[in-house]
Amino acid sequence: MKLPVSVAVLMRNSLLAGGIASRLQENSHLFQASLLDITDREEMILQLLGLDPAIIIVDALDKYLFAQLPLIDLLEIFPQTRIIQINCANDDVRVFTSEEWQAQKTDDLFLKMLEAVT
Repeated sequence: MKLPVSVAVLMRNSLLAGGIASRLQENSHLFQASLLDITDREEMILQLLGLDPAIIIVDALDKYLFAQLPLIDLLEIFPQTRIIQINCANDDVRVFTSEEWQAQKTDDLFLKMLEAVT
């Protein structure tokens, strides 16, 4: 893994996202943090494409963000990026990844499924 790791924090007036971005910037030897304000979907996607982050952090309670850019869209647009969803209401952190497999037959699919969980 190449350091510093590129991290995009998506926010819209979120104290949580701002605090996370601030802490990431304090650890600039490990992380290269970019704080993106999510007012326009297309502009946000263009900014993210330009940054090509290894990690995107989102606030789980930010309904505006998910209305603008649902997680499934983020995973589809950025299949190699880990999406980290933080929920300060219950101290929950979820990591989403997108994977694509080639399977010619069901045996190939079943093998990939087993590899993914073992």
